[in-house]
Amino acid sequence: MSNAVFALYKKELYHLAISPVPFAALLIMQLGLAFPFIGMSYWFLSGVSELQSFFLNAPFLFCFVIPLLTMNIWSDERKAFTDKLLFSYPVSEQTIAGAKYLALVTVYACILIISSAIPMSVFQLGDFSFSVFLLSYAALFLFGLGLLAISLGIAVFSSYTAVNFLLSFIVILFFSLIQAPLKVYTANTLLAKILLWFAFPVHFESAARGIFDLRDFAFYAILIFFGIQLTTYVLQRKHRI
Repeated sequence: MSNAVFALYKKELYHLAISPVPFAALLIMQLGLAFPFIGMSYWFLSGVSELQSFFLNAPFLFCFVIPLLTMNIWSDERKAFTDKLLFSYPVSEQTIAGAKYLALVTVYACILIISSAIPMSVFQLGDFSFSVFLLSYAALFLFGLGLLAISLGIAVFSSYTAVNFLLSFIVILFFSLIQAPLKVYTANTLLAKILLWFAFPVHFESAARGIFDLRDFAFYAILIFFGIQLTTYVLQRKHRI
């Protein structure tokens, strides 16, 4: 990591650390991930348990958690009039986007680490596979990184926090729910196959069941790359204007 990226990264991480937003995101994540365990005592009484419902619930939680983390990332700069100062630094737009993204990734990783206490606390109460748990959590982490990159790019378009949240929420919710209607109401067309490939749950179901699929991890990498490039492109356009 270059000195410029590290300096910007520390600045962004500090602003996130003193903001109530990450703590609100953590609360939503904790409550949402704990929900599948409520009223599920038969898991532990039988001595055989699985965590599919725990992990399959996560993509829908991201509809709230990810937009919440990214909604202020650019708008706060504009409100404080520090955006012009930021772009006056001798660094590229891609460096600025990368530093903000790394700060978001750090906060998101902390949220996931804390949330891992929920399933790990019940490991001794049932027959859990730790390898399946690690695979599912790795997929959950990478999936979140992809959504963070996309949401970071979306947040560049508006100076209003509420608009940023709503736009990211709609995009993530759309691609989280598109799978069901495509399978039921749409014919087996090329367009349907393309849209289905972009459906987020499709790329998370295998890992949630403990199945490693390289195509899913490639999808996460594409999301991250596209999100960073989108952010860089929009920043360059706005900076030139």
